[in-house]
Amino acid sequence: MYKSAIIGIGQIGYKIDFDPNRKFIWSHSKAYSYHKLTDLVAISDLNEKYCQNFSTDFPDVKTYSSYLKMLDEHEVQIVSICAPTKFHYSIVSKVSKYESVKAIFIEKPVGNSYDDCVNIKRICEEKNIILASNYMRRWDNKYKYIKEIINNNQLGKIQTIVAYGTTSMLTSASHLIDLMLFYGGETSWVFGELQKDYVRKVNGIEDHGSVAFIKFKEGGFGFLKALSKNDNNFMFELDILFEDGRLTISEPWNIDDQSLIKIMNFLPRNNDPDCKYNCLKPYLNKSHSNERMIDAISNIISCIKDGRLNPLSSGKNAIEVHKVIRDIKNASLNLQVTHSR
Repeated sequence: MYKSAIIGIGQIGYKIDFDPNRKFIWSHSKAYSYHKLTDLVAISDLNEKYCQNFSTDFPDVKTYSSYLKMLDEHEVQIVSICAPTKFHYSIVSKVSKYESVKAIFIEKPVGNSYDDCVNIKRICEEKNIILASNYMRRWDNKYKYIKEIINNNQLGKIQTIVAYGTTSMLTSASHLIDLMLFYGGETSWVFGELQKDYVRKVNGIEDHGSVAFIKFKEGGFGFLKALSKNDNNFMFELDILFEDGRLTISEPWNIDDQSLIKIMNFLPRNNDPDCKYNCLKPYLNKSHSNERMIDAISNIISCIKDGRLNPLSSGKNAIEVHKVIRDIKNASLNLQVTHSR
């Protein structure tokens, strides 16, 4: 059994699974408690009320206000970091000093900035610690199936990826950006502008929305819309146009419903001999649902066993997400300077 611990038991660490609209496991605490190879031994949080509530559901798991004391008293192999992003670098710097720690499962966007993310990845590599970033769709069979379609060139090359989300690039839209990169590959250039008429604050820090245009090295183009006037509005949609087809993804109210992935390819309209056009026809979707948080932990354990530092979602793709966000911010700043002249 791999002993695990969690730093921060707010929404994603613990409470998110109270949402009745979520069919599958989302929280780190529930994932560790359900996984056959992990033993959740301790959690830490500065909020005493959170710890008390947690103990009601997990009476056998010891709670702490100090994660350092927790790690002093328990030799754990896997640590989840679910504290606010602004503390991630400091926490990783200290957690990495414990020799028992083999893997860190950290919430997106990993760092509070591009430089933070790079340094977190560097620290983990120096200590030979696996760094898994919770862009959880990379462990999701539905999204992995789409990646297989792309890799196998079943619909031809990607021409455009259009992504629609809501405000706050780090907190929310980073998931969309990660999927755009997962499917489109590395970027050649990014151009965009930050939303100015409304700015969401997350844990006291401003987290802007934006509109951006992206050119992928593989040749396709991307468009990101991450705007809102309400923190509670939710949108998560991708529309991918290929040479020989189209694929759309929409995550609505029922967030775990896989039926909202629609795959189409261009085929002749055989029922109309006078029509010379190829039209979009639904393509067989062979994907199936899975407990992606359970599979994420399995992937991390597999990396520990094999001595690998490359889980399916790692510090590497987290850095690429930060790079896109950084480039959008820089482009927006340059636009402001140009307009002020």
